[in-house]
Amino acid sequence: MILLLTSISSKLLIVTLLWSCFQPLTVQVLSSDVADPNILKQNNKAYDFTYFEQVTLPAWVKSFQLTDNGNTGLYSFEPELLGKERKVNLYGTTDILYALKITGRLNLTEEEASSWANTILSFQNKTTGLFKPEWYEDICGLQPYHATAYATAALKLLNKPLKSSPWAEEIAALNSSVLWNSTFFPYLFPTDTGVTSKGIWTSSHFLSAVPSVLLSTFQRQEGKFAPFFDWYYDWLNQYNDPETGYWVLNPKWRPPSIYGMGGAFHLYYIYQFDKKQWPRPEKVVNATLQLQHDNGLFDPGWLDISYCIDLDGIYEIIRSLALMNTTSTTSQDSDSGINWEVAEHVCKKYLNGVHLILNSTFHTEVIYRAYTHLLPGALAAIAECQLWFPQLVITQTKWTQVLDLAPYI
Repeated sequence: MILLLTSISSKLLIVTLLWSCFQPLTVQVLSSDVADPNILKQNNKAYDFTYFEQVTLPAWVKSFQLTDNGNTGLYSFEPELLGKERKVNLYGTTDILYALKITGRLNLTEEEASSWANTILSFQNKTTGLFKPEWYEDICGLQPYHATAYATAALKLLNKPLKSSPWAEEIAALNSSVLWNSTFFPYLFPTDTGVTSKGIWTSSHFLSAVPSVLLSTFQRQEGKFAPFFDWYYDWLNQYNDPETGYWVLNPKWRPPSIYGMGGAFHLYYIYQFDKKQWPRPEKVVNATLQLQHDNGLFDPGWLDISYCIDLDGIYEIIRSLALMNTTSTTSQDSDSGINWEVAEHVCKKYLNGVHLILNSTFHTEVIYRAYTHLLPGALAAIAECQLWFPQLVITQTKWTQVLDLAPYI
């Protein structure tokens, strides 16, 4: 009967239940040097992720790697499970690329980078420019838009950017606020059913995909598509919520729901990459702070796993504070605009939780190995904390916030 269960969620549940029969649901810390995060916090020590870099991450990558045939980027979305035949998947290859880039382990020759880019490009429809994953990868986002922007950003991380994207270019070339509004508004105020059952959290994948693809492909060359971008930011600002700084046309997306926060994040990193300022950063900070739980996560949920929603929260708080004209008395740089006390507290809480998770065999050998897309968001959240508070994070190699290099995740 197990062989008949093919959905990701079903397999994850089965593996978890089988594991739980033989393993206690407790955290197993793998390094005595970092055994008690509460002591680390009290002693003001940093959180050490070197064991994760040296042992856990390579094992995670290997669990998705397919036989090398001379090409690079050959990774499946799922690990080998019950003898099921695997193949290279779009999210398998891009997720692994993101994870390696974030952790400073994407060391490729020019030939290897070109080979990996060709692996990603094999999933593109050359006529439309859209990328299409397998149906079981749809769990990663609103398709094919998330896959398209994610793959395009991955190519930029490889320094092999697309030369054109007919799909995004056609939308940008409409040159009509009426047509742009009719194209984008259904994704700003989606129904809470079907593929957009999580509202703006999911539908915003489209809202950010179009500008992301254009920015990753053309980098705003010589004002290219300037009318579109001018309309885009004016339009978003018009619908920005005065109480939260999110885009929550449906009140169900407001806190304590994380949907509004998750949806807003996809738009903030477009603003940030394009050097624009989003509205009401102080409201964003206040709304997002209330969504962080005592364990440091923003969606403690089932099994307390850290994933992309934690990046959303960490990024929104820190980058919004950076936009504000307020400083703390403990500010490390009085001209930075950062309230370091608030931002550091947020990162400490998160690092305290994610450090335990990434040193838990249950999470790293079962949950994160269910499919590739769970881990990159957590790694990017750690990288964001290290970027602003390097004293809190110990790693072999400085990690990279990929959103500053390519605007999509």
